[in-house]
Amino acid sequence: MMSKEQRISVEQMILGCAGSVRLSQLLKYVPQFEAYNENDDDVLGWLTVSFTNSIKEAFDQANLTKIENNQAELDGLVLIGIHGRLFYMQPDFSFIESNRTYEAIGSGDEYALGAMFAVENLKKKFKDKVAEEDVIELVLKTGIEAACEHSPSCSDMDEILKV
Repeated sequence: MMSKEQRISVEQMILGCAGSVRLSQLLKYVPQFEAYNENDDDVLGWLTVSFTNSIKEAFDQANLTKIENNQAELDGLVLIGIHGRLFYMQPDFSFIESNRTYEAIGSGDEYALGAMFAVENLKKKFKDKVAEEDVIELVLKTGIEAACEHSPSCSDMDEILKV
C-alpha cells in the first residue's frame, strides 16, 4: 500500500510507488517525457522507450538505481495505470502488463490482492444485483483494509484514483 505521497498523477497516468518516497517525488517533478499519444495503441512501446529513457537519468543521479550484473536496477517498485491498463515497472526497467482489473504493490500487497480477489469472485455471484461502480469501489476498499489490518507498514487511503 502507498502513502498519499507515493500515489501521484502525471500527465495521463496514475503512478504508485513502493519503497522510497523519493522515487515518487522524482517521478512527479523531474521527468520531461513526451506525452503518450492516445491514438497510439502501443502503450508498452511508449513506456519502454519514451517514459523509461526520461526517468532513468533522474533515478541514476538520485542514487535510486544500483548496478547488478552490469545492469542498472531500480531500488523500488512502480505500478502504472494508463488508459485503463495496469503495468508493473520491474527493477530492470522492463514492464509487465497485468491481466487483472486491480493490482497492489508494497508491504501489504499480498493481503490486498487476496482480499480484492475474494471480493472480485463474490462480484461474479452477485453480478446482476450490484452496480459495477459499487463493486469496483468495494474491491479496492476491501483490499486496502485487508492490507492495513495485516501489515503494520501500510497506510489507509483517503481517495481512489481512476484511469
